[in-house]
Amino acid sequence: MNTVAVKWQKKWEEAKIYESNPDPNRPKFYTTVAFPYPNSPWHIGHGRTYVTADVVARFKRMQGYNVLFPMGFHYTGTPIMAMADGIAKGDKDLIDTFKDIYEISPDVIPKMSDPLFMANYFKEDIKSAMKEIGLSIDWRREFTTIDPEFSSFIIWQFHKLQSKGYVVKDTHPVGWCPVHQLPVGMHDTKGDVEPEIGEFVLIYFNSDKGIFPAATLRPETVFGAIGIWVNPNENYVVANIFGNRMIISERAAFKLSFQIDKDIEIIEKVKGSKLVGMKVKNPITGKEIEVYGGSFVDVDLGTGVVMSVPAHAPFDYYYMKKNNKDVEVIPVIFVEGLGNTLGKDVVEKNNPKSDADLKKLTEYVYRTEYNKGVMISDLEKLVKEDYKEELRKLNGLPVPKAREAITE
Repeated sequence: MNTVAVKWQKKWEEAKIYESNPDPNRPKFYTTVAFPYPNSPWHIGHGRTYVTADVVARFKRMQGYNVLFPMGFHYTGTPIMAMADGIAKGDKDLIDTFKDIYEISPDVIPKMSDPLFMANYFKEDIKSAMKEIGLSIDWRREFTTIDPEFSSFIIWQFHKLQSKGYVVKDTHPVGWCPVHQLPVGMHDTKGDVEPEIGEFVLIYFNSDKGIFPAATLRPETVFGAIGIWVNPNENYVVANIFGNRMIISERAAFKLSFQIDKDIEIIEKVKGSKLVGMKVKNPITGKEIEVYGGSFVDVDLGTGVVMSVPAHAPFDYYYMKKNNKDVEVIPVIFVEGLGNTLGKDVVEKNNPKSDADLKKLTEYVYRTEYNKGVMISDLEKLVKEDYKEELRKLNGLPVPKAREAITE
């Protein structure tokens, strides 16, 4: 069977039956597919993707269309660079994959540390597979995304879109590669991992040492914040950010350096344990509250500083009790049939044994309060005099609307 296929593929190639030239007497049809990244051989997923386009191309030819079916190869972006870096750094798993699964000669593998060599190598491998499977491609139209002509086309395309108002220059959150200094999406990462983008609201808690910017997804609970948490086992910095003296985790400072235009000036490095016991002020209630130490605080998330709201956060209530603290529980959100201290109540009812248990309870509390909760009816009694009149409008509001109003 393979002999027959090879015979006819050769005849079709010699007859140039897939080559498309201008013909004013026939309607035109152009088909294309996402260009493959030449950083590995073809696999079954590629086969499905490109055979689908091939079926369409063949069908349109049968309908009398003059079909143009070219093929490009995606050289730009980080997938090839990431793979080449792995080879250069001696990644054992990657090298074993190249040798044992891709069946690449051990003499050739070291050359793969050159991204262009890798791309050219796999381009020819993929092209051979495409021909073997019988795709009806006009190979005269082959190109790569680093060809000058293609680059010029992309530049022209963006200028055209911009002139029509479809492209604007602005800022928005993107995944970022600190090594290659460029934005990345899922297909730009090793293993096709989708970059996680989290947007937090920062609430500033002032202290004598500087501002503790607590990162939160639930700004509506700030009225019940009786403290803030830092991780006593991790490193923090005192830094000059936008002219303010701020205390954030060292990891947060590193990440923030890629998100703002101005340099971050590190004034001092300090262990989280040295921050525990400090006094800060809740900006909404005006109360002086304490910095607590909690090993559950993830310094890689947000700023490494979080609020402590025992009434509505199981972690907060559990660890305050565990550390023999007198827990002040300040209700902020009411849920019909469940009361106004759901974070505390689920801990006392379920007696969690691990952080995994607490995480499940937290998900339940956050989901329930968001979907069914309303702000308590006398919220203004919790805040400073300056805010009382303004915050009366939040009384009884559903949590989603209250969150939106507070964020604004």
